[in-house]
Amino acid sequence: MKAIVRVGLSWTGYYRPQGPKLQHELDQDMRLVRDILHKAGFETLFSPTQPFYNLEVEKGDARLNRLIEELQVRPDLASPHITVERQYALQELEAASLLILYITNQSIKDDHYAMYPKRDRRGVGLPYRECSACRAPLEQVRDLFLNPHHMGKKDVSLTYAFDVILSERMASMLHEQSVSGFDLRPVQNYGAQGAGTPQLYQLQITSKLPPMLAPPTEFDLIHQCPICGSRSHFLKRTHQWEKIQYYEDTDVYYPETVTEVVQDFNHTAEWFGELPVMKPMNIISQRLFRLLRDAGIKHWKAVPVQLV
Repeated sequence: MKAIVRVGLSWTGYYRPQGPKLQHELDQDMRLVRDILHKAGFETLFSPTQPFYNLEVEKGDARLNRLIEELQVRPDLASPHITVERQYALQELEAASLLILYITNQSIKDDHYAMYPKRDRRGVGLPYRECSACRAPLEQVRDLFLNPHHMGKKDVSLTYAFDVILSERMASMLHEQSVSGFDLRPVQNYGAQGAGTPQLYQLQITSKLPPMLAPPTEFDLIHQCPICGSRSHFLKRTHQWEKIQYYEDTDVYYPETVTEVVQDFNHTAEWFGELPVMKPMNIISQRLFRLLRDAGIKHWKAVPVQLV
């Protein structure tokens, strides 16, 4: 696995809360940024006409260590949104028994009558029974009404509320390959929007995993509604290099015995996100990972689950 760190630097005062700098401050901080880049091994990047620098360096690289060390004196010169992106080799993905499934396309507007309740002249109502206090989705009570043209030629996409929508081709492939752990709920086309378009389906995962091991799985924040009891989690992403804050996803851990109960599609016992749009995390088997890859399905990625 590679961990690519993206660091922004600027001597303009763009990243500091106090606002714009005076000219003598700009001159002083331009020289400071020049010196920091030089000491960290990025001296060829500096230009007095370039106030912003976007650096990409692998975690563990000595240049990154020196850069962070130099920035401890003036952390305001660094972007507050330093991120670490984990990149997995194919061999690492193929060696994982379980993987987190992320859908990387979100192009479908939410249920038509949920977005425009005044247009609901037939009394269709909301697709989910919601908590009256936090609006957490407690139970789906009807099919989704969506505009199928937003799907285009994609095989999988998300609605704005993170419902997973599949093409007819992908739905057929899952059934033909006897994939386990899911149901399909037909999507309804509203008005004349769906005339002549293929059927779409909402993916509903039926296999629920036991709770994650925590620790070592870490959570940043947990919301709980005092009325309905819904609990929403956030995986820990905020970390510190002394005075420098950065963001990196943490691993998800399960005991090895979880493999005795998993199916091809699974969802976590924990729900994630803000309460009104919270969803469980989707976990897939190695078999399903290879099926999706070999079928040429696009707009998804997978991250290994850690088994201990």
